[in-house]
Amino acid sequence: MLTPDLFIGFLIALCIIALLAKRTHISYPVAFLLGGLALGFVPQIPKIHIPSQYMLAIFLPPLLMDGAF
Repeated sequence: MLTPDLFIGFLIALCIIALLAKRTHISYPVAFLLGGLALGFVPQIPKIHIPSQYMLAIFLPPLLMDGAF
């Protein structure tokens, strides 16, 4: 279950990764991928399960929008 504290923590981590990507001139998708891999190895973070039918609806539109520009 995604608690509000965990959600805010993920948003803060997302902002930090975006700032690091901008300062190091790494593309955002690569930085988010590496940041997600790093967060995946932290043992204190609980596992979050997203049902497979929502994966397409959540991740495809932003990827298509970014690719269109």
